[in-house]
Amino acid sequence: MSSNAQSGRFHGSHHLALLAHLSRSGSSGTLEIKASPSTAWITFLSGRVTWAETNDTTTTAGQVLRDAGMLGTEQLRGLEADAPDEDSLMERIAEDLGRTRSDLEPWRQAAVRARLAAGVGWGEGTWKFTHAEGADITGIDPRLLPQIDLVRIGWEAVLAWVDEARARREVLDPTAGPLMAGPDFDHAIDQLRLPPALASLRDRIKAQTDPAGLIAELGDRSPELVRILWLLEYGGWAVRRDRPNPLFASESPPAAGPAATVLPADPIFDRAMVLWEARHNSDLYDLLGVRPYASTTSVGRAATDLMRDLSRMVHDTRRPESARTIARNLLAAAQIARSTLTDDGRRTDYDADRKAGRSPTVAKLLAGLSAEPGNTRGGPLAKALEALEKGDLLAAATGARRAIFLEPEEPDVLSEAAWILWSARLVVPLEEQPEEYLHRALARHPGHERAREVRDLIANQRAAGQGTRRTLMGWLRSRS
Repeated sequence: MSSNAQSGRFHGSHHLALLAHLSRSGSSGTLEIKASPSTAWITFLSGRVTWAETNDTTTTAGQVLRDAGMLGTEQLRGLEADAPDEDSLMERIAEDLGRTRSDLEPWRQAAVRARLAAGVGWGEGTWKFTHAEGADITGIDPRLLPQIDLVRIGWEAVLAWVDEARARREVLDPTAGPLMAGPDFDHAIDQLRLPPALASLRDRIKAQTDPAGLIAELGDRSPELVRILWLLEYGGWAVRRDRPNPLFASESPPAAGPAATVLPADPIFDRAMVLWEARHNSDLYDLLGVRPYASTTSVGRAATDLMRDLSRMVHDTRRPESARTIARNLLAAAQIARSTLTDDGRRTDYDADRKAGRSPTVAKLLAGLSAEPGNTRGGPLAKALEALEKGDLLAAATGARRAIFLEPEEPDVLSEAAWILWSARLVVPLEEQPEEYLHRALARHPGHERAREVRDLIANQRAAGQGTRRTLMGWLRSRS
């Protein structure tokens, strides 16, 4: 490879980061991307994208004009048949429509933006950037160049090509660490023109807040938040502590503490993350990936395969503890699913409850796995409440946070966990405001009695300035 060229592996997820890196470096040259069956050639002058060509027929200038209603499908096909290239096509379209070529230039530039955005949806391949020595923007009227802001292109791409479920799965990847401001982060935030509900997002990311915490705090106020977080990371404007982008790692802020081992993606891990994200809306059949009418043999085989894969994750010491914890929870749920759905009697009862809408989701099942006699709720929340009664505030706070992690939408969990965290605040520093959990609970269930009670207790104690000991007594009285 010549000395004036760079190359590397390409993946659609990092398409925007690659463009942003070349733009930030002020490079001049041609970027060639091959991600079968797509191929692209993108020209840079002094870091500005001046043109883009692809073999993607859905992003041609003619297609953009057709989508805008200026051409019919058959009309476009007839014009394309006699046009060897896009310049010729634009001339023919202008003539056919009785317009000047300059009239159609905005649509041609829109086609360039569409081509750049489409790369987000491409798969794996290779990229090669060939530098053009001595080429720059000197002497070129900037008004003749397309106005391309990669942040806006990225936002259009995320809306058009990135599935929200995929964005949520990648943003909430527990192995990636918190978000940190990356190169040109402030510019990206300014260009996104965030709604007022997300005004604090800039400061929260600069404070290296975990994405799960951001979504817990701001998610209900803006359905766009997950897509925005995905765009910021995969466009290179924000970085993850344990998942740095190699294109601009040297420009990123220093990592806080040692970075975790980053493993290549694998189907087992990806499936576990999908199951985990879907736990609030899935039942035992969804968990095993079988139809409700599947035979007992098929159910048993699916359960065995899933449990084998999850066991490998549990015992893979290279994985972060958070990922292994997810695998342990799913493994326990899979064991229950197998024992329930391979027993004719229990399956009949379960199917009856399922048809009546009474069967528990996987999330509710997980919350009750550690139920103990005498506890009104099972799992880590019950243990947290028990620890609080015993005065073990650290264990209580840890259990409360784990309960919220397992059931982030359950108002009972949110209410009790908020009280536990508030009660432990003088020993365990608050990483979040308990009132936020109560607001989430009341937003979904305005009449939730316990959430309202805890909200009033915290408000009264804030006003009175009570300490931890009196808080514990207040909790004991509140449960009597």
